[in-house]
Amino acid sequence: MKHQFKEVEKVKIRNEKILEGFLDAVIITDREGIVNFFNNAAEQLFETTKSNIIGQSIRTLFPNDIDGKDDFLDAYLDPEREKVVGQRREINITTQSGNEIPVLMLLSETKIGREITYTAFIQNISVDLF
Repeated sequence: MKHQFKEVEKVKIRNEKILEGFLDAVIITDREGIVNFFNNAAEQLFETTKSNIIGQSIRTLFPNDIDGKDDFLDAYLDPEREKVVGQRREINITTQSGNEIPVLMLLSETKIGREITYTAFIQNISVDLF
């Protein structure tokens, strides 16, 4: 049993390190929209730290975007709504410093038993001219 636990823990750590190394932002939330994982690229994109976001509502990252302009984002931010998964969408996000950035976002859903998690893969598509 100890050996199985160690193997499961090793796989978990390996998967977290893989997600941590992604160049795109990766954010994992539970069914209620609470952030469970926030990689380094997400920290850079949103200009905040893991310690400020993990355990918080996903709405914390999108305070200005809960306004009904984008059905994809509205569904992602509302724990009661069905999410739009498997479709890449272009949306704008606002960083902590107030900059609006265009991104591509893909949302995936994972079900394990009764537990559901959502993983957002977010790619910065803004162009720096200089």
